[in-house]
Amino acid sequence: MKLEKTKKICVILIGATNFLDQIDEAVRRPGRFDKEIKFKIPSFSTRLKILKSLALKYSFNFNVHSLALTTKAFLSGDLFQLISTAASLTVSRLSRTLGNSSYRERKINNNFKFLINQKDLNKAKRLVDPGLLKNGFNDVPKVFWSDIGALDGIKKILSKYIIEPIRFPDRNLLNRNQGIGLLLYGPPGCGKTLLVNAVVRESGANFVFVKGPEILDKFLGESEKGIRKIFSRAKLFDPTIIFFDEFDSVASKRELFQDSIGSLSNDRIVNQLLTEIDSLEKGKRIYFIGATNRPGSIDKALLRPGRIDKILPVPFPNLEEKLLILKTILKNTNHLPHLNPGMFSHNLKNNFTGAELSFILKEASIDSSRISIKYCLFVSSISGLIIDSSMLISTKNLDYGINKTLFNRTVKNQFS
Repeated sequence: MKLEKTKKICVILIGATNFLDQIDEAVRRPGRFDKEIKFKIPSFSTRLKILKSLALKYSFNFNVHSLALTTKAFLSGDLFQLISTAASLTVSRLSRTLGNSSYRERKINNNFKFLINQKDLNKAKRLVDPGLLKNGFNDVPKVFWSDIGALDGIKKILSKYIIEPIRFPDRNLLNRNQGIGLLLYGPPGCGKTLLVNAVVRESGANFVFVKGPEILDKFLGESEKGIRKIFSRAKLFDPTIIFFDEFDSVASKRELFQDSIGSLSNDRIVNQLLTEIDSLEKGKRIYFIGATNRPGSIDKALLRPGRIDKILPVPFPNLEEKLLILKTILKNTNHLPHLNPGMFSHNLKNNFTGAELSFILKEASIDSSRISIKYCLFVSSISGLIIDSSMLISTKNLDYGINKTLFNRTVKNQFS
Protein backbone atom coordinates (compact mmCIF):
# COMPACT_ATOMS: atom_id res chain seq x y z
CA MET A 1 0.00 0.00 0.00
CA LYS A 2 1.38 3.38 -1.00
CA LEU A 3 0.67 6.41 1.20
CA GLU A 4 0.85 9.62 -0.86
CA LYS A 5 1.56 12.94 0.81
CA THR A 6 -1.19 15.52 0.28
CA LYS A 7 -2.08 18.76 1.99
CA LYS A 8 -5.60 17.62 2.87
CA ILE A 9 -5.07 14.08 4.14
CA CYS A 10 -2.74 12.93 6.91
CA VAL A 11 -2.34 9.20 7.36
CA ILE A 12 -0.41 7.75 10.29
CA LEU A 13 0.37 4.04 10.21
CA ILE A 14 0.98 2.42 13.60
CA GLY A 15 1.87 -1.20 14.25
CA ALA A 16 2.14 -3.06 17.54
CA THR A 17 3.80 -6.38 18.33
CA ASN A 18 5.08 -8.48 21.19
CA PHE A 19 7.68 -10.21 18.97
CA LEU A 20 9.87 -7.64 17.27
CA ASP A 21 12.37 -10.24 16.05
CA GLN A 22 9.64 -11.88 13.93
CA ILE A 23 8.94 -8.69 11.91
CA ASP A 24 10.42 -8.71 8.41
CA GLU A 25 13.46 -6.44 8.11
CA ALA A 26 12.09 -4.92 4.90
CA VAL A 27 9.29 -3.33 6.93
CA ARG A 28 11.61 -1.95 9.59
CA ARG A 29 13.24 0.86 7.60
CA PRO A 30 12.78 4.64 7.21
CA GLY A 31 9.98 5.44 4.80
CA ARG A 32 7.88 2.55 6.00
CA PHE A 33 8.06 2.40 9.77
CA ASP A 34 10.24 5.39 10.57
CA LYS A 35 10.33 5.06 14.35
CA GLU A 36 10.33 2.17 16.76
CA ILE A 37 9.16 2.81 20.31
CA LYS A 38 10.02 0.22 22.95
CA PHE A 39 7.72 -0.13 25.95
CA LYS A 40 9.56 -1.24 29.06
CA ILE A 41 8.05 -2.71 32.19
CA PRO A 42 6.98 0.12 34.52
CA SER A 43 9.55 1.11 37.15
CA PHE A 44 8.60 1.96 40.71
CA SER A 45 8.18 5.66 39.87
CA THR A 46 6.04 4.80 36.82
CA ARG A 47 3.83 2.44 38.84
CA LEU A 48 3.41 5.16 41.46
CA LYS A 49 2.30 7.67 38.80
CA ILE A 50 -0.19 5.16 37.35
CA LEU A 51 -1.66 4.42 40.77
CA LYS A 52 -1.91 8.13 41.62
CA SER A 53 -3.77 8.74 38.36
CA LEU A 54 -6.14 5.88 39.24
CA ALA A 55 -6.67 7.51 42.63
CA LEU A 56 -8.45 10.35 40.80
CA LYS A 57 -11.08 7.88 39.62
CA TYR A 58 -11.20 5.53 42.61
CA SER A 59 -10.86 6.32 46.30
CA PHE A 60 -8.20 4.34 48.12
CA ASN A 61 -8.04 3.53 51.80
CA PHE A 62 -4.49 2.13 51.61
CA ASN A 63 -0.94 3.34 51.06
CA VAL A 64 -0.33 3.90 47.34
CA HIS A 65 3.44 4.07 47.86
CA SER A 66 3.42 0.64 49.53
CA LEU A 67 1.32 -0.83 46.72
CA ALA A 68 3.77 0.49 44.10
CA LEU A 69 6.60 -1.26 45.96
CA THR A 70 4.81 -4.63 46.09
CA THR A 71 3.65 -4.74 42.46
CA LYS A 72 7.04 -5.12 40.80
CA ALA A 73 5.93 -7.82 38.33
CA PHE A 74 2.80 -5.90 37.30
CA LEU A 75 2.60 -4.24 33.90
CA SER A 76 0.54 -1.11 33.26
CA GLY A 77 -2.55 -3.07 32.19
CA ASP A 78 -2.20 -5.33 35.24
CA LEU A 79 -2.38 -2.32 37.56
CA PHE A 80 -5.60 -1.14 35.89
CA GLN A 81 -7.05 -4.64 36.19
CA LEU A 82 -5.93 -4.92 39.82
CA ILE A 83 -7.63 -1.70 40.89
CA SER A 84 -10.72 -2.49 38.79
CA THR A 85 -11.02 -5.93 40.39
CA ALA A 86 -10.52 -4.44 43.86
CA ALA A 87 -13.26 -1.87 43.11
CA SER A 88 -15.65 -4.67 42.07
CA LEU A 89 -14.91 -6.49 45.33
CA THR A 90 -15.56 -3.27 47.24
CA VAL A 91 -18.95 -2.78 45.59
CA SER A 92 -19.80 -6.44 46.27
CA ARG A 93 -18.79 -6.09 49.91
CA LEU A 94 -20.77 -2.89 50.43
CA SER A 95 -23.85 -4.25 48.69
CA ARG A 96 -24.05 -6.94 51.39
CA THR A 97 -23.87 -4.36 54.16
CA LEU A 98 -26.12 -1.61 52.80
CA GLY A 99 -28.41 -2.09 55.78
CA ASN A 100 -25.57 -1.31 58.18
CA SER A 101 -23.91 1.97 58.97
CA SER A 102 -20.47 0.40 58.97
CA TYR A 103 -19.69 1.11 55.31
CA ARG A 104 -18.16 4.39 54.26
CA GLU A 105 -18.69 6.53 51.21
CA ARG A 106 -17.54 9.92 50.03
CA LYS A 107 -19.19 12.41 47.70
CA ILE A 108 -16.90 14.18 45.26
CA ASN A 109 -18.24 16.31 42.39
CA ASN A 110 -21.74 14.97 43.10
CA ASN A 111 -20.53 11.39 42.50
CA PHE A 112 -20.39 8.70 45.16
CA LYS A 113 -17.00 7.00 45.42
CA PHE A 114 -16.58 3.97 47.63
CA LEU A 115 -13.30 3.46 49.45
CA ILE A 116 -11.20 0.46 48.35
CA ASN A 117 -9.57 -0.90 51.50
CA GLN A 118 -6.54 -3.13 52.01
CA LYS A 119 -8.65 -6.25 52.42
CA ASP A 120 -10.28 -5.76 49.00
CA LEU A 121 -6.85 -5.12 47.49
CA ASN A 122 -5.36 -8.30 48.95
CA LYS A 123 -8.23 -10.35 47.50
CA ALA A 124 -7.74 -8.71 44.10
CA LYS A 125 -4.01 -9.56 44.16
CA ARG A 126 -4.89 -13.24 44.46
CA LEU A 127 -7.19 -12.99 41.44
CA VAL A 128 -4.89 -11.00 39.11
CA ASP A 129 -1.75 -12.67 37.77
CA PRO A 130 1.16 -10.26 37.13
CA GLY A 131 1.98 -9.80 33.45
CA LEU A 132 5.63 -10.77 33.84
CA LEU A 133 4.66 -14.16 35.25
CA LYS A 134 2.48 -14.75 32.18
CA ASN A 135 5.46 -13.93 29.95
CA GLY A 136 7.65 -16.70 31.32
CA PHE A 137 9.24 -14.87 34.25
CA ASN A 138 9.23 -16.34 37.74
CA ASP A 139 7.99 -14.83 40.95
CA VAL A 140 10.64 -13.27 43.19
CA PRO A 141 11.75 -15.89 45.78
CA LYS A 142 11.17 -15.05 49.44
CA VAL A 143 14.78 -15.65 50.46
CA PHE A 144 17.01 -12.97 52.01
CA TRP A 145 20.72 -12.87 52.82
CA SER A 146 19.78 -13.26 56.50
CA ASP A 147 18.20 -16.64 55.66
CA ILE A 148 21.56 -18.03 54.53
CA GLY A 149 24.09 -19.10 57.12
CA ALA A 150 27.80 -19.06 56.16
CA LEU A 151 28.97 -18.68 52.50
CA ASP A 152 30.03 -15.09 53.31
CA GLY A 153 32.80 -15.02 50.69
CA ILE A 154 30.47 -16.01 47.85
CA LYS A 155 27.78 -13.63 49.11
CA LYS A 156 30.25 -10.71 48.90
CA ILE A 157 31.18 -11.60 45.31
CA LEU A 158 27.55 -11.92 44.21
CA SER A 159 26.70 -8.66 45.94
CA LYS A 160 29.62 -6.86 44.27
CA TYR A 161 28.97 -8.09 40.72
CA ILE A 162 25.16 -8.38 40.62
CA ILE A 163 23.26 -6.77 43.49
CA GLU A 164 25.14 -3.45 43.70
CA PRO A 165 25.12 -2.72 39.92
CA ILE A 166 21.36 -3.39 39.79
CA ARG A 167 20.43 -1.44 42.90
CA PHE A 168 22.81 1.46 42.29
CA PRO A 169 23.06 1.83 38.47
CA ASP A 170 24.20 5.48 38.69
CA ARG A 171 27.50 4.59 40.35
CA ASN A 172 28.86 2.86 37.22
CA LEU A 173 31.94 1.63 39.08
CA LEU A 174 34.34 -0.22 36.77
CA ASN A 175 31.54 -0.55 34.18
CA ARG A 176 29.78 -3.03 36.45
CA ASN A 177 26.37 -1.86 35.28
CA GLN A 178 26.37 -4.41 32.46
CA GLY A 179 25.66 -8.11 32.65
CA ILE A 180 27.99 -10.86 33.76
CA GLY A 181 28.08 -14.64 33.54
CA LEU A 182 28.74 -16.84 36.59
CA LEU A 183 28.97 -20.55 37.25
CA LEU A 184 28.30 -21.99 40.71
CA TYR A 185 29.54 -25.53 41.26
CA GLY A 186 29.68 -27.85 44.22
CA PRO A 187 28.08 -30.91 45.84
CA PRO A 188 24.27 -31.21 45.89
CA GLY A 189 22.55 -29.43 48.77
CA CYS A 190 25.29 -26.90 49.52
CA GLY A 191 23.16 -23.83 48.73
CA LYS A 192 23.72 -22.95 45.05
CA THR A 193 20.02 -22.45 44.26
CA LEU A 194 19.42 -20.77 47.62
CA LEU A 195 22.18 -18.23 46.87
CA VAL A 196 20.62 -17.33 43.52
CA ASN A 197 17.17 -16.96 45.09
CA ALA A 198 18.60 -14.53 47.66
CA VAL A 199 20.42 -12.56 44.94
CA VAL A 200 17.16 -12.13 43.03
CA ARG A 201 15.34 -10.94 46.16
CA GLU A 202 18.08 -8.57 47.28
CA SER A 203 18.68 -7.08 43.82
CA GLY A 204 15.03 -6.71 42.79
CA ALA A 205 15.81 -7.96 39.26
CA ASN A 206 13.41 -9.84 37.00
CA PHE A 207 13.93 -13.58 37.25
CA VAL A 208 13.91 -16.42 34.74
CA PHE A 209 14.46 -19.80 36.39
CA VAL A 210 15.23 -22.68 34.03
CA LYS A 211 15.68 -26.30 35.03
CA GLY A 212 18.19 -27.55 32.49
CA PRO A 213 16.32 -30.73 31.48
CA GLU A 214 13.16 -28.68 30.78
CA ILE A 215 14.86 -27.27 27.67
CA LEU A 216 15.51 -30.67 26.13
CA ASP A 217 12.95 -31.70 23.52
CA LYS A 218 12.84 -34.78 21.30
CA PHE A 219 11.72 -32.75 18.25
CA LEU A 220 14.38 -31.22 16.03
CA GLY A 221 15.05 -27.54 16.72
CA GLU A 222 12.65 -27.21 19.67
CA SER A 223 15.41 -27.12 22.31
CA GLU A 224 17.22 -24.32 20.46
CA LYS A 225 13.93 -22.47 20.09
CA GLY A 226 13.39 -22.68 23.84
CA ILE A 227 16.80 -21.12 24.52
CA ARG A 228 16.15 -18.32 21.99
CA LYS A 229 12.82 -17.57 23.66
CA ILE A 230 14.42 -17.31 27.11
CA PHE A 231 17.05 -14.80 26.00
CA SER A 232 14.71 -12.74 23.78
CA ARG A 233 12.37 -12.43 26.76
CA ALA A 234 15.20 -11.27 29.01
CA LYS A 235 16.35 -8.65 26.49
CA LEU A 236 12.95 -6.97 26.62
CA PHE A 237 12.88 -6.61 30.40
CA ASP A 238 16.22 -5.74 31.96
CA PRO A 239 17.63 -6.02 34.58
CA THR A 240 17.08 -9.77 34.42
CA ILE A 241 18.78 -12.74 36.06
CA ILE A 242 18.66 -15.94 34.01
CA PHE A 243 19.37 -18.97 36.17
CA PHE A 244 20.08 -22.39 34.64
CA ASP A 245 19.90 -25.07 37.31
CA GLU A 246 21.57 -28.39 36.39
CA PHE A 247 23.49 -26.43 33.79
CA ASP A 248 25.52 -29.46 32.66
CA SER A 249 22.37 -30.98 31.07
CA VAL A 250 22.28 -28.24 28.39
CA ALA A 251 25.96 -27.23 28.25
CA SER A 252 27.83 -30.53 28.24
CA LYS A 253 30.97 -30.94 26.14
CA ARG A 254 30.54 -31.17 22.39
CA GLU A 255 31.85 -34.38 20.90
CA LEU A 256 34.70 -34.21 18.42
CA PHE A 257 33.18 -37.03 16.40
CA GLN A 258 29.38 -37.11 16.28
CA ASP A 259 28.33 -40.73 16.19
CA SER A 260 24.76 -40.45 17.48
CA ILE A 261 21.66 -38.31 17.19
CA GLY A 262 21.97 -37.37 20.89
CA SER A 263 25.44 -35.89 20.46
CA LEU A 264 24.31 -33.89 17.42
CA SER A 265 21.39 -32.50 19.39
CA ASN A 266 23.66 -31.58 22.30
CA ASP A 267 26.04 -29.75 19.96
CA ARG A 268 23.22 -27.68 18.49
CA ILE A 269 22.00 -26.72 21.97
CA VAL A 270 25.49 -25.62 23.07
CA ASN A 271 25.99 -23.69 19.82
CA GLN A 272 22.67 -21.90 20.33
CA LEU A 273 23.58 -21.09 23.92
CA LEU A 274 26.92 -19.62 22.81
CA THR A 275 25.17 -17.54 20.14
CA GLU A 276 22.63 -16.12 22.58
CA ILE A 277 25.24 -15.23 25.22
CA ASP A 278 27.41 -13.52 22.61
CA SER A 279 24.41 -11.56 21.28
CA LEU A 280 23.81 -9.80 24.59
CA GLU A 281 24.36 -6.09 23.96
CA LYS A 282 26.71 -4.00 26.06
CA GLY A 283 24.80 -1.90 28.54
CA LYS A 284 22.08 -4.55 28.87
CA ARG A 285 21.87 -5.65 32.50
CA ILE A 286 21.30 -9.34 31.88
CA TYR A 287 23.02 -11.67 34.33
CA PHE A 288 23.53 -15.30 33.38
CA ILE A 289 24.05 -17.82 36.20
CA GLY A 290 24.55 -21.55 35.87
CA ALA A 291 24.69 -24.15 38.66
CA THR A 292 26.06 -27.66 38.37
CA ASN A 293 27.37 -30.61 40.37
CA ARG A 294 29.64 -31.64 37.48
CA PRO A 295 31.78 -28.69 36.36
CA GLY A 296 34.09 -31.00 34.40
CA SER A 297 31.31 -31.80 31.93
CA ILE A 298 30.71 -28.16 30.90
CA ASP A 299 31.87 -27.26 27.37
CA LYS A 300 35.11 -25.26 27.52
CA ALA A 301 33.85 -22.68 25.02
CA LEU A 302 31.48 -21.40 27.71
CA LEU A 303 34.15 -21.17 30.39
CA ARG A 304 35.88 -18.04 29.20
CA PRO A 305 35.62 -14.33 30.09
CA GLY A 306 32.84 -12.66 28.13
CA ARG A 307 30.59 -15.69 28.48
CA ILE A 308 31.05 -17.11 31.97
CA ASP A 309 33.28 -14.55 33.63
CA LYS A 310 33.56 -16.03 37.11
CA ILE A 311 33.52 -19.61 38.37
CA LEU A 312 32.62 -19.89 42.05
CA PRO A 313 32.93 -23.09 44.11
CA VAL A 314 30.24 -23.78 46.74
CA PRO A 315 31.93 -26.43 48.93
CA PHE A 316 30.84 -28.40 51.97
CA PRO A 317 30.56 -26.10 55.01
CA ASN A 318 33.20 -26.43 57.71
CA LEU A 319 32.29 -27.01 61.36
CA GLU A 320 31.96 -23.32 62.19
CA GLU A 321 29.74 -22.75 59.15
CA LYS A 322 27.56 -25.77 60.03
CA LEU A 323 26.87 -24.35 63.47
CA LEU A 324 26.07 -20.97 61.91
CA ILE A 325 23.66 -22.63 59.44
CA LEU A 326 21.90 -24.49 62.26
CA LYS A 327 21.53 -21.27 64.28
CA THR A 328 20.15 -19.49 61.21
CA ILE A 329 17.53 -22.20 60.61
CA LEU A 330 16.68 -22.31 64.34
CA LYS A 331 15.54 -18.66 64.12
CA ASN A 332 12.46 -19.82 62.21
CA THR A 333 11.62 -22.78 64.48
CA ASN A 334 10.16 -23.16 67.96
CA HIS A 335 13.00 -24.29 70.20
CA LEU A 336 14.05 -24.09 73.82
CA PRO A 337 15.83 -20.85 74.72
CA HIS A 338 19.61 -21.15 74.83
CA LEU A 339 19.58 -24.39 72.81
CA ASN A 340 23.22 -24.76 71.79
CA PRO A 341 23.99 -26.75 68.59
CA GLY A 342 27.67 -26.59 69.58
CA MET A 343 27.03 -29.49 71.98
CA PHE A 344 26.92 -31.74 68.89
CA SER A 345 30.18 -30.57 67.33
CA HIS A 346 31.60 -34.09 67.38
CA ASN A 347 28.73 -35.51 65.29
CA LEU A 348 28.77 -32.51 62.94
CA LYS A 349 32.35 -33.21 61.83
CA ASN A 350 30.90 -35.31 59.01
CA ASN A 351 30.42 -33.68 55.59
CA PHE A 352 26.91 -32.38 56.19
CA THR A 353 25.44 -30.20 53.46
CA GLY A 354 23.12 -27.27 54.13
CA ALA A 355 20.18 -29.38 52.93
CA GLU A 356 21.05 -32.14 55.41
CA LEU A 357 21.32 -29.62 58.24
CA SER A 358 17.85 -28.37 57.33
CA PHE A 359 16.65 -31.98 57.35
CA ILE A 360 18.13 -32.44 60.85
CA LEU A 361 15.91 -29.69 62.22
CA LYS A 362 12.93 -31.01 60.29
CA GLU A 363 13.36 -34.43 61.92
CA ALA A 364 13.92 -32.75 65.30
CA SER A 365 10.67 -30.81 64.89
CA ILE A 366 8.75 -33.99 64.00
CA ASP A 367 10.28 -35.77 66.98
CA SER A 368 9.25 -32.94 69.33
CA SER A 369 5.62 -33.24 68.18
CA ARG A 370 5.75 -37.07 68.50
CA ILE A 371 6.93 -36.95 72.11
CA SER A 372 4.31 -34.25 72.85
CA ILE A 373 6.17 -32.59 75.72
CA LYS A 374 4.73 -29.14 76.27
CA TYR A 375 6.88 -26.40 77.73
CA CYS A 376 5.51 -23.38 79.60
CA LEU A 377 7.33 -20.18 78.78
CA PHE A 378 6.77 -17.08 80.87
CA VAL A 379 7.27 -13.94 78.78
CA SER A 380 7.12 -10.45 80.25
CA SER A 381 5.52 -7.76 78.09
CA ILE A 382 3.92 -4.33 78.42
CA SER A 383 0.50 -5.92 78.81
CA GLY A 384 1.76 -8.13 81.63
CA LEU A 385 3.01 -11.69 82.06
CA ILE A 386 2.25 -14.05 79.14
CA ILE A 387 2.32 -17.84 79.57
CA ASP A 388 3.01 -19.67 76.33
CA SER A 389 2.46 -23.44 76.31
CA SER A 390 3.86 -25.18 73.22
CA MET A 391 6.02 -28.03 71.92
CA LEU A 392 9.63 -26.92 71.46
CA ILE A 393 12.74 -28.52 69.97
CA SER A 394 15.03 -29.64 72.77
CA THR A 395 18.54 -31.09 72.93
CA LYS A 396 17.14 -34.62 72.79
CA ASN A 397 15.15 -33.84 69.62
CA LEU A 398 18.20 -32.31 67.94
CA ASP A 399 20.26 -35.40 68.78
CA TYR A 400 17.50 -37.56 67.26
CA GLY A 401 17.57 -35.48 64.06
CA ILE A 402 21.35 -35.85 63.68
CA ASN A 403 21.24 -39.63 64.20
CA LYS A 404 18.32 -39.97 61.79
CA THR A 405 20.24 -38.03 59.11
CA LEU A 406 23.37 -40.15 59.60
CA PHE A 407 21.25 -43.32 59.31
CA ASN A 408 19.67 -42.08 56.04
CA ARG A 409 23.14 -41.36 54.67
CA THR A 410 24.26 -44.91 55.50
CA VAL A 411 21.22 -46.34 53.70
CA LYS A 412 21.82 -44.10 50.68
CA ASN A 413 25.47 -45.17 50.44
CA GLN A 414 24.37 -48.78 50.18
CA PHE A 415 22.60 -47.97 46.88
CA SER A 416 25.49 -45.99 45.39
